[in-house]
Amino acid sequence: MSIDYGKLLEDIRRIVREVVEEARREDIARIGEALSKMTLVLEGILGELREHRRILEEHSKILEEHSRILEEHSKILKEHSKILEEHTKILEGHSAMLKEHSRMLGELKVMVGSMGRRWGRDFEETVLAIYKDELARRGLDVRFVRRFSYVDVDGRFGLKGNVYEFDVVIEGDGVTVIEVKSRATRDDVVWFYEKVRRVESLLGNVKRLLVVAVNIDKEALERAQELGIDTIYGAVIE
Repeated sequence: MSIDYGKLLEDIRRIVREVVEEARREDIARIGEALSKMTLVLEGILGELREHRRILEEHSKILEEHSRILEEHSKILKEHSKILEEHTKILEGHSAMLKEHSRMLGELKVMVGSMGRRWGRDFEETVLAIYKDELARRGLDVRFVRRFSYVDVDGRFGLKGNVYEFDVVIEGDGVTVIEVKSRATRDDVVWFYEKVRRVESLLGNVKRLLVVAVNIDKEALERAQELGIDTIYGAVIE
């Protein structure tokens, strides 16, 4: 609500002029009437001023409430900022730990890979030593077992990067190719056969294929017989 102070001032001046004019004519009744008009105008002004004051007080209270809420939000924001800083520090610490763990994991993988290759070779040598008598009956001396390894970089014999590894015993007129397993499955037997046939030109005259396993699945044994693969094993698993 707005007050037209220019109009109000003009009304007061007009009433005063009327009062003065009536006073000159010494018309007491007209003076009283004029004063009554002035009183009404002034009361109206006072009423409007009271209303403005009331509105201002309400706005002041609302502003105070908004200021209080803003202060609370500012405190909450500061607290959240503090928490965020702490979480950021924690995250940075975790990131550093993750990097260190990744580095250690990489080193561990290299170590395990090296140990795995060494253990795998030691295992094969151990299995061959266990069955050296059976190998001897087939005319094979474990002392002359050698490792054949070929990486098919160009995909000459199959998928690029395939590694073909076998134990071999070179004899006078050919070579015996040996696959050593702790447990030989049907898939192991088939893959062994396929690998040898793929790189047979590199091996020379392959006289025989031999699977030496601590345990062999029954279906693997049957498949080996079908493919003409000789077998030496400790037990057959049904």
